[in-house]
Amino acid sequence: MSAESQTQWLEMLRTRRRRTAGTEPQAVNFRTRNAQVKREKMLARLLSATMEVCADTNRCGTAVIDDVVRAAGVSRGAFYWYFDTLDEAIETLGRRMADEISAETAGLFRTQPNPVLRAALGGQVTMCRASMDSVWAGYLSNVHVLLDDSKFVTRVRRVLESGRATGQFQFESVKVAVDYQVGAVLAAIRRCATEPQPPEALVEMNVLILRGLGVKAPVALDLANQAARIVDEVGPEELPWWRNSR
Repeated sequence: MSAESQTQWLEMLRTRRRRTAGTEPQAVNFRTRNAQVKREKMLARLLSATMEVCADTNRCGTAVIDDVVRAAGVSRGAFYWYFDTLDEAIETLGRRMADEISAETAGLFRTQPNPVLRAALGGQVTMCRASMDSVWAGYLSNVHVLLDDSKFVTRVRRVLESGRATGQFQFESVKVAVDYQVGAVLAAIRRCATEPQPPEALVEMNVLILRGLGVKAPVALDLANQAARIVDEVGPEELPWWRNSR
């Protein structure tokens, strides 16, 4: 091979390597992203089916994996690719739901300085969703998914501690106060799931929750009404489930 031919061959080899280096990772990245999207879609499908099955109040007996597989329209193998047990699927869904509630309330209302109003807003958002989405409400009513270490419960605890520090909430034990507020909100969600509630009923529920935390009646009524007005204003544009309920 002549020197000139050798030079041309080496240049061609370098060009091929540069092309390979520039395109192969992109192809790999595309395949990786595509696979990730497919996995997320399947996971969402399984979790949606889990919610649907566990929210069914007409079901006879306890839900099993076969019920979820049937509702999702997938094989048992697909289910076991993501979860070992139905309890694991329920816990995963519960954490996602709790994180979603926390993200919605924090993103919309973190600028509100009054911890009592923040508590009222959180209650109003969850009750509004329950009144618009019976499957979501039924699932929360039938399954204990708001775990103590979830972002939602952590945020509830912080708001309660902040309100007690300013003298607006009156209670001795933060743990008892958290159990009370979360339990009261779940009871309100259960009521919304079983029968439609008019707007004034949601306000009254919120008032009673706030009064149970030591807020004076006139203040509780005023802040519950404020929360209802704020959520009605921002909900249609800022909350995806609100738009989907139209």
